[in-house]
Amino acid sequence: MRKKRMAFLLSEGNFSLVALFSLQRNSFSLQRETLGFENLHQNWFSLHRECSLARAYLCTKVTLNRNDS
Repeated sequence: MRKKRMAFLLSEGNFSLVALFSLQRNSFSLQRETLGFENLHQNWFSLHRECSLARAYLCTKVTLNRNDS
């Protein structure tokens, strides 16, 4: 089974983090690396997670549909 991997760099002010999405068909799991300061980034990450997951999911669906045709 093929896996796709996408990464997003999310930043706002002094905060930045990398969200890595491991994508497999219609499901995805999220792993995150916060470039060092885990506690400082945790609240900021929670605020933006839903938007990022939705964007990753939509990108995945488009990519998978192209590969299946």
